[in-house]
Amino acid sequence: MKNLDIATLRSFHTVVKCGSVSRASEELFLTQSAISQHVKRLEGLVNLKLFEREGRSIVLTKQGEEFLDETKHLLTMNDALLDKYCYSDQMKVVSVGLSEHLSQRYLPSLLRSCATLSGVKLDVKIGLNGPLYEDLQEEKLDIAVLINERDSLVEKPALTMPQKLCWVSSRESRYQPEQTVPVVLYSGPCLFRTMLLSTLKAHKREWQTVYSASSIADLTAAVRANLGFSALLESEVDEQMTIADESLLPSLPDVDAVVYVNSRERREVDSVVSILGDAIFAEQAQ
Repeated sequence: MKNLDIATLRSFHTVVKCGSVSRASEELFLTQSAISQHVKRLEGLVNLKLFEREGRSIVLTKQGEEFLDETKHLLTMNDALLDKYCYSDQMKVVSVGLSEHLSQRYLPSLLRSCATLSGVKLDVKIGLNGPLYEDLQEEKLDIAVLINERDSLVEKPALTMPQKLCWVSSRESRYQPEQTVPVVLYSGPCLFRTMLLSTLKAHKREWQTVYSASSIADLTAAVRANLGFSALLESEVDEQMTIADESLLPSLPDVDAVVYVNSRERREVDSVVSILGDAIFAEQAQ
């Protein structure tokens, strides 16, 4: 009696997901030759032509599409059984990218809650939206927790939580509306920088950059030192800063904290996403 080989099935499904043998080999840590042999062996076993070439690309045949749908549950069942009965002491790493604007509020809770997950180790990267989202798309991250302008999402996130974007200044500020607005900005591309400047330009307010920051740390230091205004989340405002009176400056756009998950299906990733929803995002909703 013939039997399907899980290794060949996994190679077949990974080639479909990645779109090429070369990228599948990188994900599975196998040579391209091994991946190709797996697919060829599988085609011989089931007597089907699974792929055909279109130029330099390979695409599924009609039979290949049907075979893909009919075998998905086999891999899922295989992985579930191994997770249940073949527990390994090896830690499973979940990589999380966290927006620098959210790190102070969410990172302690994330680390504390995930410490209760057996066999899971977090690898956290703090950064800006753009680079973190690129890492997620390139599968260098499992999860990305970012800030997005509301109603500007290009894809549906796993979780969404409204945030308040505010004009902030030192408590010592004596700014008057008729004055040129002194602003503290990130020196490079940044969502908050873009929204701050767009808002001032839309309302025809004169402004002057008084400090160019390279991180949240020196940006907030410049605000605390009463150099000027900047845009921060309400959750980032500490006792040395204050939210500017709404009559002084035009309202900034609405934003959301969003959680994106890459396409890989891993139980430990789902567990971390559940913690983000139940223990962290829910905290702000209370």
